[in-house]
Amino acid sequence: MKNLKFFAKGKRGIILVGMLRNKKIAVKRKNPDSEAIGRIKNEADILRIVNKANIGPKLVSHNNNELSYEFVEGDFIIDFIEKSNKQQIKKVLKNIFSQMFALDKLGINKEEMHHPLKHIIVTRKDRPVLIDFERAHHSIKPKNVTQFCQFISSTN
Repeated sequence: MKNLKFFAKGKRGIILVGMLRNKKIAVKRKNPDSEAIGRIKNEADILRIVNKANIGPKLVSHNNNELSYEFVEGDFIIDFIEKSNKQQIKKVLKNIFSQMFALDKLGINKEEMHHPLKHIIVTRKDRPVLIDFERAHHSIKPKNVTQFCQFISSTN
């Protein structure tokens, strides 16, 4: 890993960005201020599953203390919507619903899809990528489609 630099800090993790074999990579480490346990391993386990369905950033490696995945370049969903036309927005929303449905079929509840402002990045090729799977878990009744419908239909 080369040129590792701070990128962002969340409640449970710290994101660094660097280069690995000419690819931009994100490295997520546990936030030392967080009391959450096992979130890095959980996210790596979930990414391994969802990557098989072409969902999420591509997992590169992980250990108990950090995971790395291909960096996703693009705009958060709201920024994308504000600057895109109706046709682009429809295409992206349809793709997101398809991914939500796939997660539901896999029995994985991503959580936070009722407020996904920082959980969906739309690439320059209008491809939505779901990120931040640290709270995701297996569920008999996942609610990804339902939660995303709540977000779409909310007045906010």
